Amino acid sequence: MAEMLRPLLPRVRLRVGVTGHRPGPKLPPESMATIRQTADRILAAIAASARDVIAASKSGLVDNSIELVVVSALAEGADRIVAQAGLAAEFSLEAVFPFSRSE
Repeated sequence: MAEMLRPLLPRVRLRVGVTGHRPGPKLPPESMATIRQTADRILAAIAASARDVIAASKSGLVDNSIELVVVSALAEGADRIVAQAGLAAEFSLEAVFPFSRSE
């Protein structure tokens, strides 16, 4: 009976939003690798923690899989760096744009 209900269980979806701000000139190229490594490390920690929580939950009230999502406006700089790191870590990507698709 429990297996019949499995497709009806809600799936856990964790969204991580990112936005950056950089006054003045663009990020210096020499800082990109360090920023990316930091983003990789943070996203890996988030993913591991989320998976640990799901694994520890024996309630049977949710599907034991998890969908990890990065939400970004894809602006140049931090937004894109974290979006790329998320995709590399098998997160989904949701892009938020200020205009309708046609614009």
